[in-house]
Amino acid sequence: MKILFSVVIGLLIGVHSATAQTNYYSTPKTFNENGYSYECTIGAGRIITLANKDNKYTNKMPAYVTGKERGKEYVCKGMSNVPISSEDIYSRRACYMTLKPLFTQEERKRLRDETLDINMIINPQTGRVMEVYFEFYILSLYNTVPLSTYRKIELELMNKVCFIPSETGRMLDFILFSWSYHLASIIDD
Repeated sequence: MKILFSVVIGLLIGVHSATAQTNYYSTPKTFNENGYSYECTIGAGRIITLANKDNKYTNKMPAYVTGKERGKEYVCKGMSNVPISSEDIYSRRACYMTLKPLFTQEERKRLRDETLDINMIINPQTGRVMEVYFEFYILSLYNTVPLSTYRKIELELMNKVCFIPSETGRMLDFILFSWSYHLASIIDD
């Protein structure tokens, strides 16, 4: 009987700690922190978009500013008009390696099976990251990550990652590069 009681108490404590995480982004609002502000919006499919309030390109699509398609919205048509050089493998790897140390070991375990969509706005001439915004489902555990972590991710990507724009990319007003970050691949590092 003591063993059954101990198991039940252990399960209750485990359930409580699993549900005790704060959901920071469950309602649309503005977060004002030390020197920066972020907007949290909730769109179709209950997808949260978390973006620096100073961003100009969040949820916008790039358009051609030069060439015969000037003024038209950019649409990727396979490998013939990709905006980032296909030889730029280093920058993609740098994105993963830059983010790796920003999550604690506990967060890595908790977020192991979750996906964070990271959208980077890239300068088409220099390849530098100009803006970053994040997307995740409202039920995702990324809803429990403090804003300071998202701010660190934004700053690290803007300061440490640079891409090589392709010929097509240099014809756009900005390059949108979206990728899904999955911690499971680095959990044991």
